[in-house]
Amino acid sequence: NILILFYFSGAIKAHPDFVQPLSSSPGIYFDRIGKLNVINGQLDIVSYVDILHINPHLNNLNQILLTTKLLCKQANNNQCDSILSPLTVRYNDIKREYNSISHLISNRQKRSAWFGAVGTAFKHIFGTLDEDDALKYSSAIDTIQKDNKKLAELMKQNILVTTSTLESFKKSINQLDNNQNQISIALNQLLNHTNNITKISNILILENKVNSILTNLESSLLTLSFQLEDLTNAITLCSQNILHPFILSPGELYRELVNNGRHLPADTRIPLSLRLENIHVIMSLSKVVCYYYNDKLVFVLQIPLVMNDEFNLYHNLALPIPHNALKPNLFSLILPSYSYTAISKDKLSFCNLDSLDKCRSVNSEFFLCQIPTVLSTNGHPTCESELLTKTISALPVQCQTKTIFGELDIWKPLVNNQWIYVQSQSSKISVDCGVSEIRELKVFGTGVLHTPEMCTVYTKSTRLISTNNVLNISIPIPTFDFSIINDSCCKLDTKSNSLENSASPISLQGIDLDEFTLNNINGKFISDLNKIIEEKPLLTKYGTHYLTLTFLISLIVLGYVIFKLSKLVHRFKSNFHVSFSKPTPADDVVSTTQSVTPIPEPRYREVV
Repeated sequence: NILILFYFSGAIKAHPDFVQPLSSSPGIYFDRIGKLNVINGQLDIVSYVDILHINPHLNNLNQILLTTKLLCKQANNNQCDSILSPLTVRYNDIKREYNSISHLISNRQKRSAWFGAVGTAFKHIFGTLDEDDALKYSSAIDTIQKDNKKLAELMKQNILVTTSTLESFKKSINQLDNNQNQISIALNQLLNHTNNITKISNILILENKVNSILTNLESSLLTLSFQLEDLTNAITLCSQNILHPFILSPGELYRELVNNGRHLPADTRIPLSLRLENIHVIMSLSKVVCYYYNDKLVFVLQIPLVMNDEFNLYHNLALPIPHNALKPNLFSLILPSYSYTAISKDKLSFCNLDSLDKCRSVNSEFFLCQIPTVLSTNGHPTCESELLTKTISALPVQCQTKTIFGELDIWKPLVNNQWIYVQSQSSKISVDCGVSEIRELKVFGTGVLHTPEMCTVYTKSTRLISTNNVLNISIPIPTFDFSIINDSCCKLDTKSNSLENSASPISLQGIDLDEFTLNNINGKFISDLNKIIEEKPLLTKYGTHYLTLTFLISLIVLGYVIFKLSKLVHRFKSNFHVSFSKPTPADDVVSTTQSVTPIPEPRYREVV
């Protein structure tokens, strides 16, 4: 426990800074994956077993059993019957096993559409095989049977016919033949002794002859049983893409490759160095094909051959770089052309891949891939090839960029316990390595998080678990002399004003950076993102319409106000004119004097 605590404490101290900010980058991250070899053909190791002899041997053994049983009855030998009973059971088991093999190759009477020749029997059992391949292998077998010196010529066609399986099978056949000859001799002698049984003075001679027959019979049954069992297992394992050692053992394959590998074409080689300890890996990378043709079970081990050039494989990931490190809400990035790029060591050629699903992996850091086209870095440059092979100070013209205005919360796993993070808000994370204290860190902006082995990182949105499977990847780390935010394509003064003033910020959480590729199968994500990023607010999008409508409404309101004001002015003027047209005081006096009558003065009423 003390040692473990010291180890993890040392791991923590060895990494004082888990967080590596990336404020200056081209906008793309090249994660080192491993080595890649391009498959350039295959070497077909052909092994075959002639099973024509099995059925005749079974029939002979059946006749011998019946004859021996009859003679034992005539000799009244009870011990002979007790020994024959288990042998009969063993024979029935062998017959049943042979019938199971015959079931797999039962199309003898049906002429295959692949082989039109009359009398040709073909049955495809397991594996991928076409007509041309089957004819080619069968022709190679016939050639080797006629002349072993043709082996080098066949190797130029990437065909190696092995004879080790045939030789071992011939030994078994010879053993069966010898046993049957001895049984025949013993049977003839037993018949002579049985006819003269009354003349025999010592019954032990008869028993000795019977035991000799039974011993040879048991040996023949065991030999045939082992052969059929190996064939059955070989066919069954072929369905699982495994070559049975009975057909071709790892040691035999190693000797065949060492003795004949020099005949391979000069521009190809076997994927791994030819050592005995690598043979099982070579076999695991290969495919196994099994078919039946002309009374032969043919097994083909298809070993991939690769080009001599070795490539460095990178995983291309879009890397959002913030324009403002203090306020990371405006990011620029490069959209990778492909998810993976492999560059040759001399940097003269490269190839692109959308996925590694169809590649064969060795130890998680070595890949064999079927690449249709290997391109020249000078003749067919791409954004990734330019960045990986040349020293440049500006963004290549082949690169396509994207600018995002919004709040991002992204975590992307890399190899060897590393993660890319993009955080618009300052986030606190916890690193728990089990035997040491939990360490808290802050992440902000864009960067790479490095963690020790067997640790768990807790974030606000996810949990990151590191492993102890650290790969030893000897691939150079790409370095760059420029940043995308300083390039003419994505400068802050040209992007910030147009986005911050005219677009609403988006929110991206838990997005896989693999989605940000031009050739992504999920291209709908990029198109939807473009709509979100390029979508303008309603006022900006329909500004002209709103301005026209506002102007018309203003005119109507202004006209209405003018109309109301004009009516008020007109009414005011009318009232003012009426007030100034009343009679003068002189006129009032004249009219008054002419019409007035004397008013009597009031008087007091006298009361009597």
